[in-house]
Amino acid sequence: MYKKSKAISSMTKPKLINVMASSLDGEIASQRLESDSLRQSTGLSCREDHRRLLLELKGADGVIVGAKTLRADGAVLEQKNYRGIEVPWVVLSRSGLAADLAFWRQTRVQRTIVSPMPVQQWDCRVRNIVCDDPAAIAERALEVLTTAGAKRILLFGGGEINALFYRAGLVDELKLTLSPLMIGVGVSRLIACDAKSLQVNFELLSCEDYESYLFLHYRVK
Repeated sequence: MYKKSKAISSMTKPKLINVMASSLDGEIASQRLESDSLRQSTGLSCREDHRRLLLELKGADGVIVGAKTLRADGAVLEQKNYRGIEVPWVVLSRSGLAADLAFWRQTRVQRTIVSPMPVQQWDCRVRNIVCDDPAAIAERALEVLTTAGAKRILLFGGGEINALFYRAGLVDELKLTLSPLMIGVGVSRLIACDAKSLQVNFELLSCEDYESYLFLHYRVK
């Protein structure tokens, strides 16, 4: 049972799946604000990886993403799930999002921003939930979707966002596309490194390959 949040203490915690692609040396981007098209051009992603990503979205009840990840493409992926519902998105942001992002014009998608303080709203249909406790912001983001009935949630985090959810013990599975290249520039890693160590153990559930890409499915132990 998911007991950390009093608001949903009686609800069953949804499955949270971290979906990522990384290089062999653990980098998830070769430059700042790298869009999906740029990731494919550098080889960090590929068409098969994108196809699998859309399948994951079809099976999801919600997505949690960091503001940096969203800024790279400017918009969320609009995708109806198998129940015919547009998958809702929750964005974690410290300072808000620029007015010119296409995100603000995606009126068909239910969008929520979770932030430590109120942020500028460029579309009144976007909810802004304030969580002033940095240690609880991951749980608050998950709570938004859980209270809406979500059972299966995807986490598209950058390194800092991923670390928040792993530290809180909220991630159940990792679906990792391992790309056949090394980047070495240190722009953004799968888990952001800081002075506080983080160790997470996994159990491999499956492994598939496609043109030198590996598609790994782990369960968090």
